[in-house]
Amino acid sequence: RLGDAWLLAITVAAKGRMADSVLDAGADDYLHRPFTRAELLARARAGLRAAQQRSNDRLLRSLMENVPGAIYRSAWHADYALEMITDEIERISGYPPANFLASKKRTLLSLVHPDDVDMVLEAIMQASADSDEPFQLEYRIVRADGGVRWVLDRGQLVRGPAGRLWMDGALFDITERKEAEEALLRHEVEAARTAELRASRARIIEAADKARRKIERDLHDGA
Repeated sequence: RLGDAWLLAITVAAKGRMADSVLDAGADDYLHRPFTRAELLARARAGLRAAQQRSNDRLLRSLMENVPGAIYRSAWHADYALEMITDEIERISGYPPANFLASKKRTLLSLVHPDDVDMVLEAIMQASADSDEPFQLEYRIVRADGGVRWVLDRGQLVRGPAGRLWMDGALFDITERKEAEEALLRHEVEAARTAELRASRARIIEAADKARRKIERDLHDGA
């Protein structure tokens, strides 16, 4: 329970490093004696808000750690630089999270397969140009080791003041699903090709039988 509490220390007038020692001891804030009732209430209200925010932050971190994907916030107004991304991005891309944060070189867009970049940009802007609706995209990325993986990107553009634009979303590795779909498609194509070959052979045999019967009739009539 203490982990969720916001600790306010009541101290004598701070001298020297008194304030630092109070904070080092575990307090979140301190208030000098003497103080007024209004000052205490103001600090208490601020502490309650901070405690609630701390609880919300802990819940958010717990959710992000357990989501089987990389949750991110990308600043589209600042060359797509990532302001936040979870550790799962290393499993998906091969690059550690630290390589992405506040970097203009390493962004999510820099991972996208060259053949899919235009499609990704067009789809995101098209989905968010007017309605700011969430988007869902499937595209390829190039990993740090040069391998190609399929990802599902679910996100939404969020507009802020002064023309700022962020993209919040989550990235999931769907390579196994894609490979299964492609294998099933190849199986279906092969099955259709086999069925067409059998039908073609049946048509050839049927045509040959008709021709043979016609020749037999002609020979019989001639005789």
